[in-house]
Amino acid sequence: DQFGLEQTVVVGEGMGAAVAVELARTSDRIAGLVLLGGAAASFDVAAEIESLSLITAGRARREFDRTGYAPSTEREIYQKAFGEWVKTDPRATLGDRKAQANWSLGDQGAAISAPVLVLSGEHEEGDAAALAAAFGNGSHGTIADAGRRAVIEQPAAVATTINSFIADRLEGQS
Repeated sequence: DQFGLEQTVVVGEGMGAAVAVELARTSDRIAGLVLLGGAAASFDVAAEIESLSLITAGRARREFDRTGYAPSTEREIYQKAFGEWVKTDPRATLGDRKAQANWSLGDQGAAISAPVLVLSGEHEEGDAAALAAAFGNGSHGTIADAGRRAVIEQPAAVATTINSFIADRLEGQS
């Protein structure tokens, strides 16, 4: 409403992908969805919850984590990302992981008629193609030389892919 938009494309990464799905389920203003960054039909985050619980209780500290990146990702990129991540209060991250643990796509995907693009990095674990298939109008794309964090590893490729999705699948629709 604030921007005068009648239709929009929503991009969600990780837990944001689940939020985007919920938004598409409840709003008629969603023209398309782009889900990436570990987007999944459900999230297995028990180990992260356990680790974050120790951190928030003061019994552990945040450790540098290089998992989820492509082997070719330059050290400076994931070091910068880690530096940004530690700026977030671990209690907020713990709440996010608990919400992820309690969310599941279930059969909701078939009810979403908007086009959905599920993007995954070439080195990302999980089955993004299966997630895309859970939507009535889903497709899957892969970002080369990226892992789960394609948006920071290959931002130009992600932007180009999203722009192509909008041009190919959404432009001309009213």
